[in-house]
Amino acid sequence: MTLRLVYIIYPGKPCAAIFTTALSKTIKIAINYGNRI
Repeated sequence: MTLRLVYIIYPGKPCAAIFTTALSKTIKIAINYGNRI
């Protein structure tokens, strides 16, 4: 969902999309880590 938003706001900028994907993965890992505790 966030990745689609980036493509809409920044069309033709793959760097922004890659950064957002990495950011979303980091957030997912943080959420999973929080759920373990």
